[in-house]
Amino acid sequence: MTGVNTPYPTAGIQSKGLTTRYLALAPLPIPTGYPPIVQIADLKQATATYMDYGKGNYWGFEFGVRAQISWFMMLFFALFAMHIVVAATDSYPFFYAFFIYVGPVMLQLYAYSLGGSFLFFSFITISGYFKAAKQIPLRFNRERREVCAVVGKEVFIAPWESISVQLETALLMSQYSATQHVTLTFQIPDINTGRQATYSMGYGVEGLAIADWEAIRVFMEYGLETLKKQTGTPDLLEPEALKKIKANPQPTFDYYYKLAQQCQEGSLEYFYVIKNQNKYSDSKVGYFFWIVGHILSGWTFPCHLAEWLNRKNFVKRPKAMLTWSQPIAKEQWEKPSLELIEQSNILLATYGKNNINNLKDYFSCQC
Repeated sequence: MTGVNTPYPTAGIQSKGLTTRYLALAPLPIPTGYPPIVQIADLKQATATYMDYGKGNYWGFEFGVRAQISWFMMLFFALFAMHIVVAATDSYPFFYAFFIYVGPVMLQLYAYSLGGSFLFFSFITISGYFKAAKQIPLRFNRERREVCAVVGKEVFIAPWESISVQLETALLMSQYSATQHVTLTFQIPDINTGRQATYSMGYGVEGLAIADWEAIRVFMEYGLETLKKQTGTPDLLEPEALKKIKANPQPTFDYYYKLAQQCQEGSLEYFYVIKNQNKYSDSKVGYFFWIVGHILSGWTFPCHLAEWLNRKNFVKRPKAMLTWSQPIAKEQWEKPSLELIEQSNILLATYGKNNINNLKDYFSCQC
């Protein structure tokens, strides 16, 4: 995230180059015609007042640590296999060669290779942790109809209808392949200083980036409950929802599939729910490989680490942001502008007609 001063376009402007595409989604934050699909927006921790966008938690460390342990184990077994091959081809008796003769040489190889890899991966994990600890997500406040961003020690607060959101898709070429890179960029002009913060997040698919933005828009315009209904999202992590499911445990795939939707991915509880989901699936071979794969990737250790990091969540939100996040009386809630209401109604009435299904279709035909 950066704090800069740059101009920004209005929603609907789009252009296409040889390997790039560009689409402006706001201002104004008008309906896109895409279904809301939550990707990076933090629906699980959202309240009726605000929702965060960005990586404000550490559950992703579970997957990262698991991947690092898997790589470490692959390297260990490769060295161990080489150790056996060297010992077996030596003229000395096998066990003598394995434990004594080859030992000093191989111990150095183990120390340098495995020890070096362990230190390298530990450095990556710790660096990622401190980087995540400093990254404060964007916060969208639907009662005030404002967006708050933090750059260093500076707090940027902008009216919801004035922020700029741009989608850029580029085809990155190399001598080996062509990879699509999608970036969703937010520009938040501060109401006090006139400066603006820029916040960018990457996506694998253009449609999912627009759908994530649409989820934020639905939250800001219609509220949390409407967003959950439109996304088909259950009351995630709600005690009552969990209580109802857990009250009638069943040894079936469907039961654990529903339970998995109520658990935080990366947590210890989620690990065992997915374990049982695989256990009661139709594929016993798949369950066997799941068990082996997770034994070799640390079993539950990455989950314990992710839970510990989240308990020690060191994302320090400024006092100004926390104060701004407090609910306000309903009579003080900001209302959408007449211009936004008018444009939104026009688009919603147009979508689904004359092959116009989304924002891109509408502005392409210049309706």
